[in-house]
Amino acid sequence: MEPGYSWHTSGPSKLFSETFKRPFGIGENEVLDKTLKQIERMTETTDAVAIERSIQCFTHVHFNEKLAVLRQESEVFILLSHAGSDAGTPLEVSAGHVKQVVPRPTLKGYAKRSHILISTHMNNILTDILDFVGSI
Repeated sequence: MEPGYSWHTSGPSKLFSETFKRPFGIGENEVLDKTLKQIERMTETTDAVAIERSIQCFTHVHFNEKLAVLRQESEVFILLSHAGSDAGTPLEVSAGHVKQVVPRPTLKGYAKRSHILISTHMNNILTDILDFVGSI
């Protein structure tokens, strides 16, 4: 997202097209028009302040110290799922980084898949979650 971007000056349609245009349709993914329309409707009806604050959190808040404490004190098993072709949030800077910090991580990467795995590969994700829970 470009510096100085503001929901209030650009509006929800520009927010959607500028923020999310890269993660969709990458690799072997096909996102149905119906799915894109649904995401656009959700974006249009979401509170502007909530969206802007979420973007600020994603781009400016660092959780390294909290995650380091979690790694030392927690006995929780964690499944990290990530699309291998997510250009908006590459694996190396998200789930790959988290895997290095959290306790007992299992990283499930989906090669040639993009950002909206839950819409495009729901059955694969459900199977992976059930397999993960069954292995604990």
